[in-house]
Amino acid sequence: MNFNFTRCVSVAFSFVLVCALPDLASAESERAAADDSARHTNQGVKFAREKQYEKAITEFSKAIEQEPNDPKNYENRALVYRLTGKREQALGDLTRLIELARRTRKPIRARAKLKFSKENWTRRSMI
Repeated sequence: MNFNFTRCVSVAFSFVLVCALPDLASAESERAAADDSARHTNQGVKFAREKQYEKAITEFSKAIEQEPNDPKNYENRALVYRLTGKREQALGDLTRLIELARRTRKPIRARAKLKFSKENWTRRSMI
């Protein structure tokens, strides 16, 4: 029985490649999603600065679809919702932001300010 070292190494290398390919594909897919999310975030910021708020909301929503655990997109979209008077949607995004960004109090203060803002109070609630 002949032992062919080159053949053995070749088979082992092929096995490693086949086993590693799904991980490589997964990593590539995650990188593509992150790049796509960043593109949508940048586009959303651009639209928000141009006061094209509905387009900004659409772009931030697309970024959230790509990267649902990225807090910056919820913060950006909440700000645009607040600017367009979509209070409930802003509160929802701020709540999700609080869940994702537990180390900072900024979203908690923003949600409280929005929840207890002047336009939310009525004469009846003050009695």
